[in-house]
Amino acid sequence: MLVGSAKRLTSGKVIGIDLWSQRDQASDSSAAALSDAATEKVVYSRSSEPLG
Repeated sequence: MLVGSAKRLTSGKVIGIDLWSQRDQASDSSAAALSDAATEKVVYSRSSEPLG
């Protein structure tokens, strides 16, 4: 959903949290998220900075 929202923007940015769980989704990973963003032609960056 986040990538879909980003595709609709004409300016600005979308910020969200992606929680990866390989317990219920074996292919869920940061690499998969990056691949999905590249396929949809949106820029994806990740940060491990603490919130707050």
